[in-house]
Amino acid sequence: MTDPMTNKTKFSLDDDNAPNQVIHCECATNSVHIRADDYRCGNDLVRLENRGDRLVLLIWADVNDEQPTHEIDLESARQRHRNKVIAESKRRLRNETLTTWEEGKLFRQVFHCINWRTGKQYTMREAAKELGIDYARFRNHLVLTMTFDGSTITDQQREQLLRAPIRPSKGLISLLRTRPTEADDR
Repeated sequence: MTDPMTNKTKFSLDDDNAPNQVIHCECATNSVHIRADDYRCGNDLVRLENRGDRLVLLIWADVNDEQPTHEIDLESARQRHRNKVIAESKRRLRNETLTTWEEGKLFRQVFHCINWRTGKQYTMREAAKELGIDYARFRNHLVLTMTFDGSTITDQQREQLLRAPIRPSKGLISLLRTRPTEADDR
């Protein structure tokens, strides 16, 4: 039921297994207030505020606390910050089993993206945080896929290195210590 004069709405959340929970919503000039019967004595339970050019979600999860227990800046949810590379990387990390090499290639793509917060290329720490993964994992796997100086390692050796297990064998270590011959340079 909506009252057009006051921008207030009252509705209930019904479920076959639960009694009605009455929810009250009120739209003000720069905010939306949500209250629920039997919660916080009629005070806001959730409030969505427009603070200048940013939306902020305030939540009161403790009836004994007058201040919001959670304040969430929703700037990262803006459509203009959508980055398809990062979204696809998050999806692949969540849904696929990737090798160290595949993760490194994925991390390199994210590392080369522009951080919308700073306007600069991501640092390793920022990129790891953006993906929600451990910094050391990001750094180690990224380094595997970074380009090497061609005079110190051949393409074949580089490919062997990048496909190697995390703990290299003695053979791989000796391979990395060798310098390419003249024949390898051609």
